[in-house]
Amino acid sequence: MALTIAPDSGGTFTDLVAVDDARTVHQAKSSTTPADLPAGIRATLVKSGLDLSQAESFVHGSTIAINTALERTGARAALVVTEGMRDV
Repeated sequence: MALTIAPDSGGTFTDLVAVDDARTVHQAKSSTTPADLPAGIRATLVKSGLDLSQAESFVHGSTIAINTALERTGARAALVVTEGMRDV
């Protein structure tokens, strides 16, 4: 059974949605641990009962990163490039 697995790390919860060959949707939710974001992903995998070795694709979303950018609550940063690098 080939799986497409897609977890999303949010500020409060980590959600996981997966779809198998039969188009069955699997879901799991766990608390996000801000100091260790992968722990939430591991917890959702355990709760879902899915076998990670069956994953054909694994796509990770990060709502926590998007919210940080939108709310401008992250670290101050700058991008310095040489002239002519307008595609960056």
